Amino acid sequence: MLGTDQQQISLYELGEVRPRTRTMLNLATCLGVRREWLCDGQGPQYEASTEFDNQLPKVITKELAKGETVVTFVLSSDLRRALAKRARTYGFTVDELLATTLYALADESPEDDASP
Repeated sequence: MLGTDQQQISLYELGEVRPRTRTMLNLATCLGVRREWLCDGQGPQYEASTEFDNQLPKVITKELAKGETVVTFVLSSDLRRALAKRARTYGFTVDELLATTLYALADESPEDDASP
């Protein structure tokens, strides 16, 4: 999910090693929680709901060869701006933010896809 191996994650969980800021930002994004809450347990766990909660993007899929699928998101300009702003706070592009979120939702990493 984060490009971090299981041994490193275990060290984080045991409190033997503290993740770098970038890793914490990626982890918070993957888990859909606020970075401050993840880092120190302070404040609300999740962001407050937004005006975009009821503006679902249109999703278009197209099957390709080799079991791959092209997924296209059609976003309103307001939602696109909001996602771009959120992505910048984590040092991501909108594409990276969406991909990271999709992998977190699927609970798998790109490396898992490479295995036969």
